[in-house]
Amino acid sequence: MLFDQFKEDTVMRKKKLIFAGLLAVAAAAGLAGCSKDTKQAEKTTAETAAGKENTTKKKTASGKKSDAAETDSKKTVVRECTIYAPDDNVETLINGKVKIEDVTAGKLLKEMIKMGTLEEGTRINSFQIKKQTAYIDFNKAFEKTLRKMGSSGEVLTVQAVTKTICENLDAKAMKFTVEGKVLETGHNIYDEPQRPGEE
Repeated sequence: MLFDQFKEDTVMRKKKLIFAGLLAVAAAAGLAGCSKDTKQAEKTTAETAAGKENTTKKKTASGKKSDAAETDSKKTVVRECTIYAPDDNVETLINGKVKIEDVTAGKLLKEMIKMGTLEEGTRINSFQIKKQTAYIDFNKAFEKTLRKMGSSGEVLTVQAVTKTICENLDAKAMKFTVEGKVLETGHNIYDEPQRPGEE
């Protein structure tokens, strides 16, 4: 009986050892499997994150390029321009320097009004340059300003406008019209292009 008891205890111990061994193997296999799955998941997550980061970097880089290109296309050019006007004694032309962004005939006109070359209310109806000749069509206020002047004031004002426009917009001559018609002031008929320096 004692022997049977001992035999039974030994069998139980063996079963426990086998069971413990199996548990250890199963746990090790489970851990290895989990570890492999975890590592695979971590690797996949890392690759995905890296891919997204690279894509984001590419998008950002290309976005920066397009922003830079957009900025380049919208860059403003500031130029120092010379604005002419008759002097107070109406004997000669004086000039002043101003800085203008993206020079246009309209912006030059505003500066001529500020300097006193032309009166407030003077407007440009149309402006274009063809074959180095500027064609400028003013409203009636331009003609009225010239008609109020003596012949010297008129000549100097026309010369001031011609020099201001031609020098700053790279034209060789300028043709004046008022409301689409040849400019006539009573002193002169401006049916031919005026050149800077001619009085």
